[in-house]
Amino acid sequence: MTRASRPIIQRALSELGRITGTAPRTAELSVRAQKLSLGTRFRAAEAASAALLAGASVADQIARLRGHGASRISLNTRHAEASLLSFMLMQFADAARAPARDRIRIHQLLWPRRSVAYPPGVRVSLARTGVWIRGLGMRSTLDATPVSQTELALLKSRTESPWGEIDYLRPAVDLSASAVRWELPPVPLGSHPPLFD
Repeated sequence: MTRASRPIIQRALSELGRITGTAPRTAELSVRAQKLSLGTRFRAAEAASAALLAGASVADQIARLRGHGASRISLNTRHAEASLLSFMLMQFADAARAPARDRIRIHQLLWPRRSVAYPPGVRVSLARTGVWIRGLGMRSTLDATPVSQTELALLKSRTESPWGEIDYLRPAVDLSASAVRWELPPVPLGSHPPLFD
C-alpha cells in the first residue's frame, strides 16, 4: 500500500517556509504517514500535509508570542488528504433545512462579486499552487484506499449553524498546547464582509 512520503512533505514544508519567510521548528512536528485515500498521481497528501503543518506552525508561533508554551504539532496524512474534500463531507442533521445545492454555484465561491482585501504582502495564485503541487513529483501508481464511513465518523465533529446541526471534518492538525477548532460555523454566503482583520 502506498503511503504519503515524509521526505516530500519536509521538502514541501521547506518550500512554503521559503516562500512565506517562516521556518517551522521541525523538531516539534510529528507526521504519521498513512496509506493514501485519493486516487491521484499528484502528491495531494503531501501538499495538504505541508500546508496544514505550515499553518499550524504559524499558529504555534502566535500562541508563543501570547505567552503560551510551545506546542508539539501532529498530523495524520490520511486525515490531511481527506480534508481536501471536507466541503463534500459536511452533513446536515436535518436535510430539509440544508441550503439547496442548486443555489450554491461554484462561481460564487471562486469569484465573489466583492473584492477580497488580503493582508499586505499576501499574493494568492491558484495556477502557481498547481505548479507547486506538480513540482512535488508524480506517483507512479494509483494505489489508494478511500476513507471509509467508519474512519470518517472518527474524524468528524458536530456544530450548530443557521441550517441546524452540521457534521463536519475536524481540523487535520493537532497542537498540544492549544485547542484546534473552528471558531464559527458555516454561514450563508454574504453573512460577513470579505475582509481580514
